[in-house]
Amino acid sequence: MMVKTSLTKDVNEIVIDLNELVEGDILSKDWERSMYATDASPYEIIPLCVVLPKTKEDVLNVVKYAYKHHIPIIARGGGSGLVGQAIGSGIVIDFTRHLNKILEFNIDENYVIVQPGVYKSVLEKHLNNKGKFLPPDPSSSDYCTIGGMISNNSCGAHTVKYGSTIDYVESLQVALANGEVIRTHSIKIGGNTWRQVIEGENLESKIYKEVEEVARKNKDLIDSRTPKVTKNSSGYRLERVLKDGFLDLGKLLVSSEGTLAIVLEAKLKVLDLPKHKALALLHFDSLERAGDAVMDLLKFEPSALEIIDSQILNMAKTSYPDIVESIPNYIKAVILTEFDGSVKRKVIDKVTDLKKLVKRKKLSQGITISSDEAGMKKLWGLRKKALLFTYKLRRGDKRPVTFVEDTVVDPSRLGEYIRKLYEIYEKYGLETVIYGHAGDGHLHSRPLLDLKNTEDNEIMVKVADEVFSLVTSFGGSITGEHGDGLSRSEYIKSVYGPDVYELFRKIKHIFDPTGILNPGKKVVDEDGLINKNLRTGLDYRRRN
Repeated sequence: MMVKTSLTKDVNEIVIDLNELVEGDILSKDWERSMYATDASPYEIIPLCVVLPKTKEDVLNVVKYAYKHHIPIIARGGGSGLVGQAIGSGIVIDFTRHLNKILEFNIDENYVIVQPGVYKSVLEKHLNNKGKFLPPDPSSSDYCTIGGMISNNSCGAHTVKYGSTIDYVESLQVALANGEVIRTHSIKIGGNTWRQVIEGENLESKIYKEVEEVARKNKDLIDSRTPKVTKNSSGYRLERVLKDGFLDLGKLLVSSEGTLAIVLEAKLKVLDLPKHKALALLHFDSLERAGDAVMDLLKFEPSALEIIDSQILNMAKTSYPDIVESIPNYIKAVILTEFDGSVKRKVIDKVTDLKKLVKRKKLSQGITISSDEAGMKKLWGLRKKALLFTYKLRRGDKRPVTFVEDTVVDPSRLGEYIRKLYEIYEKYGLETVIYGHAGDGHLHSRPLLDLKNTEDNEIMVKVADEVFSLVTSFGGSITGEHGDGLSRSEYIKSVYGPDVYELFRKIKHIFDPTGILNPGKKVVDEDGLINKNLRTGLDYRRRN
């Protein structure tokens, strides 16, 4: 069972104490706390206070204080999370104000070391100027931080070729629940470094010994229950901890949403920017047929394979008329297919071969090709603005809600999955928006609901139950890149099964025996979290 946190001090005492311990700012006014009560999710929880640490020592002092007094800690980046993982009723630590530096960039050895509060777009600009890039590219790149990307195992459009954040984390410096600082890296089990680590009497030693035992003894169980998909942010990534006799705790901390440790620094692998790119926009008369075409498209080894439904195409007519108006009205979906590489001829050949396949197999109802920079930027703009268009969609008090919007199945079954997903929405008379990363079988699906309405609130829970059950029956993941947070943590058990879920409980207790690190996420003891703490829920009242 998880240890429940209980405050031993009132809020005023906590703020006074923290002001003595921290060089940075402490935000405790009602309006300041309200600003941090929400993120990009539908949820709202007022924190006790907010710390803006100036130094690593500030973070450690807060963690040690919280550990001593059993106060929850919520590490926060840009607040761009869609499922409520960056909010909670404890001390929020916001890394974006000060701990946002690029500490080291080694262009020859292809790595960068950063603080957790650096925004992805800032890092990307820095890397691009040197001909490098960090491939995971969430659509919220302008607002999300590297610390948040690590916590969620962020992905993006190019995962189909380049992988997820977990594939680029080389080492992490983190604060453990008791304030100890460790640096993770791949350690040879039984080697000198291993023996030195496990012979200690501290929390680090306990973690290494017990995590290795859990991962080794349960390897077959873990492997059999882990979703067989290319993108996964659900649960703890225990299947990535052990490899070829080496143990890497960093792989376990990726996707853990700050429930196991708090990231202080990250060393990330970077790659050379591809020199050449080309894009193809394929037109389909249904979203399901677009899903069916994915496996044919994957044979060409694209760098991105993005799907967009007719709702977004219709909303894009004002912003991208030259693109959308060239698409016939009967078209209900498009797939944006990108190719990249160091040799221009090879890139162009792939586009040419794709065009031939489309004509020969009648794979789609049309195709638009672009290889010039301006044309490709326009096509990508259509996809990158999909989230923005979604936010603008309204039907009275109904709006797209993020709670089942991040599901992943094997791409070979994407068309089948889309058909069954629509059946669920049609059963409840729901309108929805769908787009996503088709090459990974990954869909962002947002039904329109009014969560202030009792019937819609109940439908939210029913739809979540049915959609997540459907995904699990396909052997997929309930979250590919946005995390579990408040929306999905209670469903993790159904994905991994009760035996692996108990291992997750054990892992949480090994790292965080007093349960202070972002409680209520990943491992939970109650159901019904998905429609609790809603910002505009059943108890919503508009202020006069």
